[in-house]
Amino acid sequence: MKTPVDIHIPNLLPSHPWHPSVVYIADGWSGHRYWMAQTPYPPFDVKPYKDRWELPCIHYSDDGIHWESIDVNPIDDLTEQQIVSHSYHSDPHLVMRDGVLYCYYRLMEDHDTKTTILRKCSKDGIHWSEREVIEVIGEDGIHKIPEVISPAIIWTGEKWLLYFVDDTFTNLERGIQMAESEDGLHFVHKGLVWEQQEVKPWHIDVQLIDGLYYLLVHDVDNNSLWLYTSKNGLKFEKEQKILSVSHKLLDFWSHKLYRACLVEIEGKKNIYFSANDGMASYIGLTRQNRQGEFEIIDCLSGDEKVAFIIRFWWRRGIQFVQRVIHFIEKRI
Repeated sequence: MKTPVDIHIPNLLPSHPWHPSVVYIADGWSGHRYWMAQTPYPPFDVKPYKDRWELPCIHYSDDGIHWESIDVNPIDDLTEQQIVSHSYHSDPHLVMRDGVLYCYYRLMEDHDTKTTILRKCSKDGIHWSEREVIEVIGEDGIHKIPEVISPAIIWTGEKWLLYFVDDTFTNLERGIQMAESEDGLHFVHKGLVWEQQEVKPWHIDVQLIDGLYYLLVHDVDNNSLWLYTSKNGLKFEKEQKILSVSHKLLDFWSHKLYRACLVEIEGKKNIYFSANDGMASYIGLTRQNRQGEFEIIDCLSGDEKVAFIIRFWWRRGIQFVQRVIHFIEKRI
């Protein structure tokens, strides 16, 4: 039985990590080598509504397995009026540039009719700036882009690039668009860089590693993860299928996959991925082996693994009892 990474989440939030974005700094930054943004998201209803708790949280680690929470999580929250209208945050993405950590994320308001991309930055991972609003303008320099799903941002060393999923530009069901910026705040749309094929993108990650662009796609129809590469960031070719849901009782990725992120660590490509088993949400880790294939890492051992297995079967027991009660109620 393989286990996910261990993430400490403050008590006020659901203990169900989701939608990871990870940066690795070999020499460390603010005392730690790994930094993560994620938004807790349980696979079941939580009052007042589960999206309300999908708030951007920051975590740090020294081994990439055990993650602690900064003291000020979450770094943003909803107003009372936004809660009334069922607004929510989502899709965090981290970028490290010149000793500053940037966290991009979305705010959905007015019953999913208004999308805003926000950014905060930090010089130590603990203290975060006020919100900055991101603009994505069409090539005409006038019209704003109405819908940006799963923004993935990179700094190339010369400019900022924003990749995002969109279904409003073309007759395609969904495509991946790209925009450019000089300051990371004001982006100009440059066009479609990936057309839907047999894979239907929902959440993505993009990284630039040693001059090669990597596009990691979550296929919403088939619950799988795919990796693509590009030499210029404009035309991507399929590399390989990374992972699919297992449909196996003992796997934490048995029910659903979601956004994943690619990180190169000491020359090895690692992918952190969102998963749930229908009872809880997790973040798992896969690592590329010598043959180029990605293998799921068993992250916990000893007492930690025993504790995870106990929680797993405790949840299964509760689920079984609930189903029995539901069956009896239907028969009465």
